[in-house]
Amino acid sequence: MRLFPALLAVFLLAAAPLYAAGKSATAKSTAKEASAPAAAPASNEPPAGYTPSPAKGGTVKAGNIEISDISTSEMADGKIDVYMEIDNEGKVPDALVSAETPISDHVVMVTIEDKKETEAPLMIELPAGKSAEFKEKKNALRIKGIKKSLKEGDKFQLMLHFRSAPNAVFDITVRRKKSFFNW
Repeated sequence: MRLFPALLAVFLLAAAPLYAAGKSATAKSTAKEASAPAAAPASNEPPAGYTPSPAKGGTVKAGNIEISDISTSEMADGKIDVYMEIDNEGKVPDALVSAETPISDHVVMVTIEDKKETEAPLMIELPAGKSAEFKEKKNALRIKGIKKSLKEGDKFQLMLHFRSAPNAVFDITVRRKKSFFNW
């Protein structure tokens, strides 16, 4: 019976340093976790698919969709028209189903025929291998009810939502007002 207390004593003596080391390691990691700075909020990260500031005529890709020749009208009466070409380079049809921007709550499609403008909810079918053009004096994406005044050179973000392709998010630079002498 004397053997049991002796073995217990040997076990405790051998285990004591391991227990102490484990306890201090746990205390150190807890202290590190408590003092570690919190991760930066996700809102500081640009949205997935974000492409910074394409120059006039720049190109943005979103899956099989390519957006090019991006430009704007000047700001007038709290609205800006956005012009671009959207190419569906895929083998299946897609559609531009909506758009959003932090500068306004309203983005619509505007069509101009015989100097008459018609606004409609945004829904543009994009057949496979085809393109849709938004051209000045023909049609555009119209951003209405802009929350702040924008001038030439100001930038704003636009996000296009497609039925199948990923969202396309990019900056647009407001162009200057055309004058009689700008050919």
